[in-house]
Formats: sequence, structure tokens, C-alpha cells
Amino acid sequence: MALITEHVRDNAKKCKQCVLQRVRDFIKYKNKMAGKGIFAKETAQAFNKGAFMVAKFGCNMCPYRDDFKRVYGMTPADYFAEEQLKIEE
Repeated sequence: MALITEHVRDNAKKCKQCVLQRVRDFIKYKNKMAGKGIFAKETAQAFNKGAFMVAKFGCNMCPYRDDFKRVYGMTPADYFAEEQLKIEE
């Protein structure tokens, strides 16, 4: 097991609070509200897929990715993909 220091934990927290994840969360919220406001449901779903692909690409380039993997045991893209599947079900 890898040594998890306070520095590693702080970097993992930065990764979890990343702006890309916030954008994904915002679009996910808009997807729930789809059809009740500005966006049609299909448009909101397309934005959600696009945001997920951008976040996945950004997570692969993130300098905190390795620290996140040490703390949570998986890459940020995989972690947030599992979280997305739980919400969609």
C-alpha cells in the first residue's frame, strides 16, 4: 500500500474539487431538470455526454491524477464515471 501523506491527500482533494467536475455536476443537474426549462431532454443529454468526455480527457492530463489514484484506488475519470452511473440508474 502506498504511503498517503497530508500532501497527497490535499492534492486528491484538489482533484475532486476540479472545475471540470463542477461543470459536469452542473450539466448533470440540468439533465435532471431537462424538459422543464430552457433545454430539451435530448440537448441536455448531449451536453452531459460531451462534458463527461471533456472531463475524462482533462483528468488524464491532471497533475494530481497520481495522488488521487493513491487515495481512492482508481483514476479520477473512472471514479467519476462510477458516480455518474449511480446517479443515472
